[in-house]
Amino acid sequence: MYNDYYIYYGLITFIFGVSSHAISKFFDWVFKDDDDKYYWIFYVSQLILIILWISIAIYIYL
Repeated sequence: MYNDYYIYYGLITFIFGVSSHAISKFFDWVFKDDDDKYYWIFYVSQLILIILWISIAIYIYL
């Protein structure tokens, strides 16, 4: 079964995974000496990525 939407969904999911991993590694590097005082920034950035991923997926399928 070939469907263009599967390709778009896979591409969006791949970009989400790579960017999420990059942000995770970046904040681990930035906050490695802190006592997780500002680590909430990581969770906010992940939440923004999730909302962006969902909104793009909905936009493609509608």
